[in-house]
Amino acid sequence: MEIADAHGIRTLTTPTFYERFADAFLREEMHFVDCVRFDRTPALTLHDASEATRIGIALRTSLSERRVVDLG
Repeated sequence: MEIADAHGIRTLTTPTFYERFADAFLREEMHFVDCVRFDRTPALTLHDASEATRIGIALRTSLSERRVVDLG
């Protein structure tokens, strides 16, 4: 949200990444606990986590080096 007042123009954002995704982290933790308690298979796999990490690293590289990173 953009705010314009006597102090100028500023953007109102969530202070931290963790605050922005607090609900998602809580649901993920609850799912994990349920998997342990009830001997269930998690919805996501180690491969899913590896891919998310690979994509995150590519995003950071793209941003810092100002270039397209091929995920092929």
